[in-house]
Amino acid sequence: MKNPLKKMSVGNKLITIFLLIIFMSLLVTTYISYTDSLKLAQNQMTEQLTVVRDSKLSEIKKLFSNLKAEMRLLRENDLIKENLDQLQDQGRTGDSVFSNSINFRINQQISIFQEEFGWGNTYLMDREGNLVYTTAGTEDLNTNLNNGPYKDSILAKAFKQGIKGEAIVDFAYYEPLDRAAGFISMPVYNEENFQGVLALQIPSEKINAIMEKKELKEVSGKTFLVGSDYLMRSNTSFIEEDTFLNYRVETEAVKNALKGDRGIELTTDFSGEEVYSAFASLNMDGLNWALVSEVDQSEVAAPINDLLQKNITLLVIVILLALFTSFYMIKTIISKPITKMRDVLNKIREENDLRQQLEINKEDEIGRLAQDLNYTIKSLQDIINGAKNISRNVSSSADKISRENENLSNRTVDQASALEEISANMEEITASIEEVAAGAEEASKSGKKNLAIVREGSEIVDETIDSMADVTRSSQQIAEIIGTVNEIASQTNLLALNAAIEAARAGEAGRGFSVVASEVRDLAERTSKSAGEIENIINDIIVKIKDGNKLINKTGKNLTEIVETTAQTSETIDEISESINEQASATEEIQEVILEIDNNTQKNAKLVEDITDDSEKLSQE
Repeated sequence: MKNPLKKMSVGNKLITIFLLIIFMSLLVTTYISYTDSLKLAQNQMTEQLTVVRDSKLSEIKKLFSNLKAEMRLLRENDLIKENLDQLQDQGRTGDSVFSNSINFRINQQISIFQEEFGWGNTYLMDREGNLVYTTAGTEDLNTNLNNGPYKDSILAKAFKQGIKGEAIVDFAYYEPLDRAAGFISMPVYNEENFQGVLALQIPSEKINAIMEKKELKEVSGKTFLVGSDYLMRSNTSFIEEDTFLNYRVETEAVKNALKGDRGIELTTDFSGEEVYSAFASLNMDGLNWALVSEVDQSEVAAPINDLLQKNITLLVIVILLALFTSFYMIKTIISKPITKMRDVLNKIREENDLRQQLEINKEDEIGRLAQDLNYTIKSLQDIINGAKNISRNVSSSADKISRENENLSNRTVDQASALEEISANMEEITASIEEVAAGAEEASKSGKKNLAIVREGSEIVDETIDSMADVTRSSQQIAEIIGTVNEIASQTNLLALNAAIEAARAGEAGRGFSVVASEVRDLAERTSKSAGEIENIINDIIVKIKDGNKLINKTGKNLTEIVETTAQTSETIDEISESINEQASATEEIQEVILEIDNNTQKNAKLVEDITDDSEKLSQE
């Protein structure tokens, strides 16, 4: 699937992005504002409901407290407590005149309380349970509540509980009145003597007045009472018919309140609507009622929803204004210059006219882009002009290349011929190298043989050098012996001289000894002379031996050099032989390469012909 954004113009893309940013920003702001406002409204409403609930609860309790306080005033009246037991069966109804003065005076007192405090029906029962006085004027007067026809009635219950102390008896149907009634009852004592029971019908209209009094100004709201039987104990304006003891309400709030709990929660009311419900228990003197104050959640959220609608309307207006403004600005600032650039480029493409220039007098990014585009067009114009010049030069060069290629083609043909001749010569060189290789191998063998002979002569010279060294040492020993003989001859001559001197001193006696000494002296001189000659001969021999040693040493060195040179020569011949073999291999490879070059030369000649044709075509173009 293709992305629709690819076909969208830059201006429309920018407008879309701009609107999305504005829309998301306003949407988030509106959402946060709505949730915060709704939460604040909910908190305020729960606080108001709590105040209303507590206020109604306090008023109802105060109503019952006031009624009981007023009844205490009446029962403490001396006329009542002293004469209750004297009331006769001829007791009158609330609007008749007593023939009995006591009844008349009691009626006057009760009438004052009814007028002063707005009481309902008032009842007096003696200690036996006889209903001796009532302001209702009903058929229950003068009946016994213990064993009479109304012994199981709500009034009988009030009498029985009133004997024990102050009591509140919840509403129930009472036949003599033909409607529901509830009673507050309390005992009447004259000093410490029980006289009977005073009962007052609970004024439901006062309860309704308290419950129907509007406390919440901005919302409708409803506050009502529910008994332990889940029937309403007050009327409500939200239901047209009489709801008192006729309408059943069994919601979670009522159940929690009847259990003694107290609180506020979001729940459903008796009509199934979502409501904020504040509930509490009304429990006093045996009475167990639930008091509930409720406001529809929709009413709490209504002002916030109205604000939300206004914000949405404002959001739409802002988006439309932003759309118009962004459309105008983007079209003027961005789209129009870009359109001009596109038109110029299309004109250049269609007419090949590079003299076109953009005229956009702006210094922002669009203006700099237009300037860069003008520079680019100018540079492109220069490049194309340069390309034309180059094309002309290429045409001229192509002609020259064509001519050179013809020369190259001729030289290539000549080169091919030369390569064929070189190939033939290489074959002859290869044959010559093979012959040289064979001769080199033979020379290597001869060199190795000569090297062995020279090494043997070198060993003989080394032995001669050692023998001459022994002769030199022997000659030196002989020279040392001759030196010793010379010393002996010198001493012998000296002794003979001394002997001659001594013989001369002896005269005739020493003449014979003198002759002997003279001979000894002659012998010593000849011996010394012979030793000198021998020493000279020995010295001459030593000199000649030294000269011989030098010659032999020189001969040894020469032989050593000959050995080394012969060895090197042999190695060189081996290397030459290897090199010749390598040259033979290389020559074969060269011959193969020459053949390949010859083939490539033939191909090059073909390529040169093709290039020449292309150059001629290029020159013509």
